[in-house]
Amino acid sequence: MIANALSVDVEEYYHAGIFRRGTRACAAEGLTAGQYESRVQQSLDDLLELFALHSVKATFFVLGEIAAHHPGCVRKIAAEGHEVGCHGDRHEDVYRQQPHEFRQDVRQAKQRIEDAIGLEVIGYRAPNFSIGRAQCWAYQILLEEGFQYDSSTYPIAHDRYGHPRGPRFPYEIWRDGSARLVEFPIGTVRVFGRNMPIGGGGYFRLAPFSLTRMGIARVNAVEHRPVMFYLHPWEIDPDQPRPAMPRRHAFRHYVGVKRQAGKLGRLFARFHFATARDVLREWMPGNGEAAAPPPDGVVVAAGSAPRPQRVEPAPRVGRLPRASAALVHVTRLGSEALHAGTPAASPETPPHLAHASEWAAVIRDAYGHPPLYLAAEDESGQRGLLPAIVVRRPLLGAVVASMPFLDGGGPSAETPAIERALLSRLVQEARRLGARLVEVRSAHRLPVDTVPTEHKVNMVLPLTRDAGVLFAGIDRAARSQIRKAERSGLSIETGGAERLDAFCAIYAARMHELGSPMHARRFFDAIFAHFGSRARVMLARTGTTPVGALIALEHGGTVTVPWASSLREHAALCPNMLLYWEVIRAASRDGFERFDFGRSTRDSGTYRFKRQWGAQEEPIYWYSIPVAARRDETVESTAGHAAGELGVQIWRHLPLGVTRQLGPRVRKYLTQ
Repeated sequence: MIANALSVDVEEYYHAGIFRRGTRACAAEGLTAGQYESRVQQSLDDLLELFALHSVKATFFVLGEIAAHHPGCVRKIAAEGHEVGCHGDRHEDVYRQQPHEFRQDVRQAKQRIEDAIGLEVIGYRAPNFSIGRAQCWAYQILLEEGFQYDSSTYPIAHDRYGHPRGPRFPYEIWRDGSARLVEFPIGTVRVFGRNMPIGGGGYFRLAPFSLTRMGIARVNAVEHRPVMFYLHPWEIDPDQPRPAMPRRHAFRHYVGVKRQAGKLGRLFARFHFATARDVLREWMPGNGEAAAPPPDGVVVAAGSAPRPQRVEPAPRVGRLPRASAALVHVTRLGSEALHAGTPAASPETPPHLAHASEWAAVIRDAYGHPPLYLAAEDESGQRGLLPAIVVRRPLLGAVVASMPFLDGGGPSAETPAIERALLSRLVQEARRLGARLVEVRSAHRLPVDTVPTEHKVNMVLPLTRDAGVLFAGIDRAARSQIRKAERSGLSIETGGAERLDAFCAIYAARMHELGSPMHARRFFDAIFAHFGSRARVMLARTGTTPVGALIALEHGGTVTVPWASSLREHAALCPNMLLYWEVIRAASRDGFERFDFGRSTRDSGTYRFKRQWGAQEEPIYWYSIPVAARRDETVESTAGHAAGELGVQIWRHLPLGVTRQLGPRVRKYLTQ
């Protein structure tokens, strides 16, 4: 489960911008002037009790004057294991301050908070998200004052703040030499091309709970990213004073306060939350991993004045020479992100089975190969995904493959710029890992210098709901074989992992005949464990004897059969023909749009078998990109082909029992 960031802006009810506008209060008329009753201590106690009840940790962005007047409250926050950050000193909007005033404000606030808790403060949030484009100088000051991350941007359209075209997830917003400041924006979800707020505050109080719930669930499960959620202590205090103010201000400040604690409890029960610091350690590790540039492309060189300067940054991981104005943020997905769900494919192409996130866990569990999944997003919210696996081969060196054991892979991106950034980052990651080669299988040509092989194609059959139309589209000879199989008394049964024993026995025998090592049984076990009901075994029996079997997997609107086998001694019964017809008919009946037979070499026997069903070619561009070649790749490829032909002949003459034992140990390193 993805850990989202929970944050609290520790301030009094009268610090809220809507309260101050409604009552025409100013920042100085707070604790110092004593105009309003202080209620932050009781509100914080209630909030900490709620967090403890649900075992959640949060980052508390504390005002300096709160730390000065209620140091015990701030110490209690830290003592209970929460992170303490800085919210400025007196809740003055940054855009109302000059740079020297802002520096004095954050320096005093940071000192007050650190004096109270005895710990370093590294996170900052501006009051009212008040760092806009014109206040970029504030980031340099934050760096110089010792802050490591900021959470002052809200990528929405709002009457007082917001940057609706800004990045939505953690990214590097400012750099000065080796020092960098990371930005963690407040949570949003894309709906009809616009950012909608799901990150808490007044939107959470005023809107139905289901909107926030569905939004966070979508970001976690579909976009595989964390959400920054925020609230204020006064938002769970229904007994706070209610001075006279215009109705519109009172509505925005008080509505939902009585129900807020209950809604928060429901939120904590459904999602996992942690401190901003802990979430950023997962998503923005401080080991030099690249992050996106600031939203407006501004960086500051070491030693320069704190004035925004547009410069061309030095090349780094995840960046390519610019082909457009879009800025692309590339992230390596962690295990929690991969576990959350299936990454979205590019809308221009149907989703390929190879892009299902389940393969990361399947291949890791079966063979121990670690995943290397990259996700990207540009400043307009367009995204991309590039799945890959690191395969460390004995003697031959490591290869990064997208995707091994499958008929597809490569980047699935919404723009060419995102595709280039993903490929660049993949090669950089492969080089960092010491890999020798990057293999990419793509349904379209890629912007790389390497020339792909194109002799293999995927064979795909468009489906219709009318089984009669499908049957009529099959070659006449193939229709005769299907009818022959039906008359021969073959029976078809469909099931799950409980039928893997029968499948593996037939599969092992067929692989032995072909001279090819078989996958491990645990590989198929892992498929059924992670794909669940989207995976099924179909068996053909004569009497009680299994004579043919296949595995079908569902992804998007496509049913794919990656593995199908039948026993040679029962070939006259045509079990393969009946199996394929039944699985195609079932896919049509269940409303799937495509049936994928898998890859074949053009004009081979398997190619002609698939063509007779009416299947159409879809290209596979197979790229082998050298990263650290040890010798001439052409010579090695030729030698490898010759060795492969010899290996096939040797494998066929080994006893079946031996190949079943040795096959999985070899197959795990064969990425094709």
